[in-house]
Amino acid sequence: MKVKILGISGSPRHGNTDILVKEALKGAEKLDGVETEFVAICDHKIKSGCISCYRCKSTDFERLCLGVKGDDGNMLMKKMMDADGWIIGVPVYWGASRPSSRP
Repeated sequence: MKVKILGISGSPRHGNTDILVKEALKGAEKLDGVETEFVAICDHKIKSGCISCYRCKSTDFERLCLGVKGDDGNMLMKKMMDADGWIIGVPVYWGASRPSSRP
């Protein structure tokens, strides 16, 4: 049985985050029985996140979000549900939670 690992780059552009997620997936592929897939969020149309309409509670997860239409969010959620594990990379532009105290 194969283990499926989904790598997701959450960067708004192709760059270092993509490179790092792909490198992590390469490491996972070296293990026997592991298959990987890479998804870059910037290649897909995702309008918004959850709008708390709770219409998903009335579905059997074949159509995950009934409230947000016309984007690729359901496609990504389906890939995430089908995977056994995720590697998620997001950019850190500032690298700190607050500005430096230097003058």
